[in-house]
Amino acid sequence: MEVKRLRTLILEIFKTLNDLNPSYMKEIFLKTTNLTHRENNLLVHHRNTTKYGDKSLRVLGPRIWNALPEPVKSETDLKSIQRIIQQWCGLNCQCSLCKF
Repeated sequence: MEVKRLRTLILEIFKTLNDLNPSYMKEIFLKTTNLTHRENNLLVHHRNTTKYGDKSLRVLGPRIWNALPEPVKSETDLKSIQRIIQQWCGLNCQCSLCKF
């Protein structure tokens, strides 16, 4: 269930970056402007709380997107990224239970 939710999130980020989503989504997912970072990375907003910060769409989305391999992030076709993401098994779990 977790991986399926993350796959959906990745597809929504892809659609936003490729102008397939409404324009207000671009306010949530901003590309980095720092030249030392990769071109396809997103700006990660840092929050102090877990409830209203770490698990919010604005924080979790860029973290997941930035952790993807560069060839996946540079994909430009929606059908291709859907096929790639369906084979993706997810990241190492970062939930509070698995940290212990």
